[in-house]
Amino acid sequence: MEGGRDFPIIVFSHLGWDWVWQRPQQFLSRFSRRHPVLFVEEPRPDAAAAEVRTMLREVPDYPNLMVMQMAYPAFHKGDEAWLDRERRMAVQRVLEGPLGARFAAPLLWFYDPMAVRAFAGKMG
Repeated sequence: MEGGRDFPIIVFSHLGWDWVWQRPQQFLSRFSRRHPVLFVEEPRPDAAAAEVRTMLREVPDYPNLMVMQMAYPAFHKGDEAWLDRERRMAVQRVLEGPLGARFAAPLLWFYDPMAVRAFAGKMG
């Protein structure tokens, strides 16, 4: 790291990256010029899902920014303890892969208040 200025940022957002361009996208698109950014969208229930699915993609205009999406079986909607555990495990699995080296000792940023319970103090 160059003087500690290019630390990684993991953002938990209740807004989708591709939804309306708002404050999270405005800030993080700029931060991604210097910092690796993992933008973790709020998980979405999916009636057709039998298990948790995650998608990870780059944002073409911001090569230092990755978006993670998660879908989970709709019958788990309302089971907050299960969802917190599955969210945390899904993010941890992504960070155990090649992407993890870019996100060692990240700053956690919360735009999703429900993610605080699942992630604050639990990511090392």
